[in-house]
Amino acid sequence: MRHILYGLAAATLIGGCSGSGPDGIEPGEWETTVTFTEIDIEGMPEELAAMLREQIVNQPQTDSDCITPEQAADPQGQLLVPDGAGEECTFDESVFEGGRIAIRGSCTGQSGDEPGQISLTGSYTATSIDAEISVEGTDSTMGDMRMTGNFTAERTGECSATESAEPPAQSES
Repeated sequence: MRHILYGLAAATLIGGCSGSGPDGIEPGEWETTVTFTEIDIEGMPEELAAMLREQIVNQPQTDSDCITPEQAADPQGQLLVPDGAGEECTFDESVFEGGRIAIRGSCTGQSGDEPGQISLTGSYTATSIDAEISVEGTDSTMGDMRMTGNFTAERTGECSATESAEPPAQSES
């Protein structure tokens, strides 16, 4: 479940981005971090909710990806989405321009649960992204949940030849 939630959060930015040209992001190696700061799960016994909060809240999840010039020109490519995340998203609002991000939509994960509602608001430069994220949905095993947190990304340098030829690496912190 934790991987689905982080993948869903990352998919929000991918599906919602439509920036390009000089107003977009620079190609290169990008490191992204999602840190959920609050989680609320209705109907879950408090003991189980406390365990889940311990596993998720304030536990940064970091990924690194090589963003090609083509992907940077149209960030909805693979920017910030782990390979195989499996989300399908639709967006009611999708702004990624002029240094401003405002994305709102819904995504369905691999588990086939009801679509989760996602919003991402923040700012970006050619080499960084800083946003607040909110994820709400119903999980078939856990019930109704809401998570809020921070989404950051920064360009860390050029891609190596190996990184350009291989699928993006995914790591958990």
